[in-house]
Amino acid sequence: MTSEGYNEEVQYVRNRVTEDLERIQREIDAREVQQSQKGQKTSETEKPCS
Repeated sequence: MTSEGYNEEVQYVRNRVTEDLERIQREIDAREVQQSQKGQKTSETEKPCS
């Protein structure tokens, strides 16, 4: 494999991983939002949405 092709492959894999991480992060965020809505009474300080 040429180094040119290798670099493209690495870039592609990196993009895929980044997309996966962002998707996972969104799922985690959504889950935390659901959790905090269930137990909002217990949360001590409200974080202002920036």
